[in-house]
Amino acid sequence: MSEPESKPDQEKKHLLKDLQHHKAQDFYSIYTNTAGFGVGFYDFQIIFGRIVSGHSKDENVEPYIEDIAGVTMSWEHAKALATSLSKVIDSYELDHGKIRQP
Repeated sequence: MSEPESKPDQEKKHLLKDLQHHKAQDFYSIYTNTAGFGVGFYDFQIIFGRIVSGHSKDENVEPYIEDIAGVTMSWEHAKALATSLSKVIDSYELDHGKIRQP
């Protein structure tokens, strides 16, 4: 069983929820259909990529993964992200049904 959150922790979460989002001038969005992970003692990295098919006009190349971006964070942030992702996925599945996995 987990310990109840202290009042300062509860207030901190409340403040973070109330913050507005503003996109940075150099913000960009990517499409990814694969992710890999790198781990270190102090941090965790998610490496986002895209599977590139092996067909091109000029030659028949084997499919490969093109790494696009890496996001590195603390282990504490990674755990918070995992919790948030789980909640968002659970909510989506309630509305749309279970997500099939290959």
